[in-house]
Amino acid sequence: MFVDFRWADNGGKPYCPRCGCLEPYSVRRRRFPCSEPECRAEFSVTSGTVFANRKLSFKKIIMAIWEEITAAKGMAALHLSRKLNVQYKTAYVLLQKLREAVGLRRDAIKLQGTVQIDGKYVGGVLRKANKKEERKNGRKRENQNGKRMCVLALREANRHAPNRTLTRVIMDENGKDAWSAVAKHVDPKALLVADKRDISPTHLNAAAIDIGATMHVAAVGPDQASEPVRSFGTFTGDLHRLADWFTKCGVRTVAMESTGVYWIPVFEIFDQRGFEVIVVNARDAKHVPGRKTDIRLATPNGCSVCMNMDCSGPASG
Repeated sequence: MFVDFRWADNGGKPYCPRCGCLEPYSVRRRRFPCSEPECRAEFSVTSGTVFANRKLSFKKIIMAIWEEITAAKGMAALHLSRKLNVQYKTAYVLLQKLREAVGLRRDAIKLQGTVQIDGKYVGGVLRKANKKEERKNGRKRENQNGKRMCVLALREANRHAPNRTLTRVIMDENGKDAWSAVAKHVDPKALLVADKRDISPTHLNAAAIDIGATMHVAAVGPDQASEPVRSFGTFTGDLHRLADWFTKCGVRTVAMESTGVYWIPVFEIFDQRGFEVIVVNARDAKHVPGRKTDIRLATPNGCSVCMNMDCSGPASG
């Protein structure tokens, strides 16, 4: 069974991990010497994994995996050593190997489909005074001890798929750390949904343009450029320079308002350059809180396109 899992890409038949020989010898104790004269490497089903050079049986390893993943608050090494009837050091090393395997897989995970994001702040609040009149508001930054951290959670919300969850400890829920975690662990084509209106839902690697008669204000994410908001002219050369800037910032989706007829040349040039162009109704901008300015409407926090995605889809040209 373990051979089928390890070499599933080869129909369950073992091959040499060093030279790729497809016809190794099969000897006792489930070890496979390579048949190539230049290689002669000897390997097993656990070679190259965290369980390499194991001394425990597969039964106890599976029992340890089961105990670790079903424990609500994690499994202590002392408790596991009693369950497996092994020494404490053996149980401790086994748990560390399991956590290492989970950590290695977590670094390469990519969430797809609909992904929900949320954060919870923990710690940082000073101890309250006994007298009510001496107590301070712990939610204010000046009344905190600087140890406040945020636990960010990313979870898939797909109906017919196994929904995976990824957590990370960051300093601020709305800072660059949060968006770097999203860019690293969320597929660019995924739909990100949050419980706050200022980031819910959004498209990754997207940019917004506030269309004007004599000037276009464009904005990208704060972690994509040192100057995320820039102004460009309306001539053809200016539009190509804008497209070059978006390409340099890694932008794939461009959203803009359908203001008069000024959006048409922008749409045609960006469509020819291979961008996914989304044109929305300008009336959606009235839902943006605060005073309306070109820069505010172009930035991701003010763009109704990136936040609501209440769009009419790509224009027909």
